[in-house]
Amino acid sequence: MSVILLVASVQTVPERVAAQTASSDEDAAKGRYRTALSLMRDGSYKEAGEVLKSICDNDKYSRTSVGDDALLQLARYYFETERNLAEAQKLAKKLVDNYGNGNAVPGGYLLRGRMALSRDRSPESVRTAIGQFKSAVEIFADNNEAVSEALYRIGEAYRLSGRPDDAMATFGRVCSDYSQSLWCARARLGLAASLVRAGQWQRAIEELQRVRNGFPESPESHQALRWNTILHRLYVLPSLRRAPFTVVNKQPAGGRLRNVLAMAIDPGGRLLIALKSDVRVADQTGTRPLVFGAGDCTGVFLDHRGGLYAIQGGRLVPEHGDAIPISMTKATKSRIVENIPAAGTLSTGEFLISDPDESAIQLYSGEGKYLAAWKPGIKASRLVVNEYDEIAVLEREEKSITVLRRIDGSILSRVPANGTGFVLVNPVDIAYDSLGHLYVLDRDSGSVVVFAPFQTNARFVLAFSIPEKTAGAFTKARAFAVDPFGRLAIFDDRLELTQNYQ
Repeated sequence: MSVILLVASVQTVPERVAAQTASSDEDAAKGRYRTALSLMRDGSYKEAGEVLKSICDNDKYSRTSVGDDALLQLARYYFETERNLAEAQKLAKKLVDNYGNGNAVPGGYLLRGRMALSRDRSPESVRTAIGQFKSAVEIFADNNEAVSEALYRIGEAYRLSGRPDDAMATFGRVCSDYSQSLWCARARLGLAASLVRAGQWQRAIEELQRVRNGFPESPESHQALRWNTILHRLYVLPSLRRAPFTVVNKQPAGGRLRNVLAMAIDPGGRLLIALKSDVRVADQTGTRPLVFGAGDCTGVFLDHRGGLYAIQGGRLVPEHGDAIPISMTKATKSRIVENIPAAGTLSTGEFLISDPDESAIQLYSGEGKYLAAWKPGIKASRLVVNEYDEIAVLEREEKSITVLRRIDGSILSRVPANGTGFVLVNPVDIAYDSLGHLYVLDRDSGSVVVFAPFQTNARFVLAFSIPEKTAGAFTKARAFAVDPFGRLAIFDDRLELTQNYQ
């Protein structure tokens, strides 16, 4: 009997060693994963990515309980931070294919759907995205967090691809089944945006108020406040015969400027002013140069993530990162695009560049590679893009404003030159608010006219002006910008300063 016990004891030694090794690998992997999460919380994304990679590239660590979590976080890092879609797709596929029903696998399906939508909004990409989201719903039906997010993202795919009825039905399901989830708050935001496009602004206000009441401290509540402020200004105040805007302050005398070319307001609220010499930031103390390599400018714009770009002859200059040269090839000959009056970005990160010398809007990759003449026969002095990838184009010489579809460049909506309550004599600038209303600055009439460009003929919403020789009047307006609350900043050549309206 004692011999048998001794043999049994000897036989379990390798097992004990293996168990101790596995435990050691588990602890080490968990420690590294905690470090990566801490680095991400501190904003050290590159360092976090390196730590995550050290887990995923180590066979022992990748087989631990955090192996799938690390793989998902690394895929998100490549997609969201590095913008390396190919690497992110490879990692997400590995996660879905190799980790069965692991904790992070639903996130892999969700990420694959998001990446499909990031490529473009074509019917094929939308179908692919929705298919990935539905897989998360079907395979992980008991995972409430995964299912609620997947349903929300299906609703967003419907909304952004022009299927508002399907979007609203899906958003409604999120809130009926998961009313306490933040995905319900996000679904209500999507529902409100869909209702605005359907002309049902009263119902949109109700949905936004539900977000504020149900999730008062959340970022979604702050978004609801911004959107409700816009709707209150554009629809409620005019119905009460009250002015939608009042002048609130003027830029200090020390901030007087000349030769302003374009303006923008970024998500952080900075007022950015492009002059021929540089880009400046305006605040209560005046203006100061924003130094990021921008010399002679022709304009300024924000990309689809809110990043700032200055436009110069032959290149785009981001606030963070290297300048992107802009050239094009025609009949085997390459030329630098020196004259760029306007530019914008699509949800894919691709650039649209106005090229009046070729009478076209050119399409470029996010790295600056020339792709195609996206819209020939048009000289855009201004162009702006909304979240639906609808491109509003101002042709100042023609005094024409149209809204174009990304997918084929066809006309989605036309902005009329005049109608009951407004007239556009000399439009000089255009801007979208975050709900998709199009604002037009008219220099000669001294007015800002707002349209809902959601139909074949853009629907007039309101016109705002202040009588000449009255405080806040803008009689020689050159450029303007709209902030996240729908407030206006308007530069006037005659006054040589910016006036703010809310």
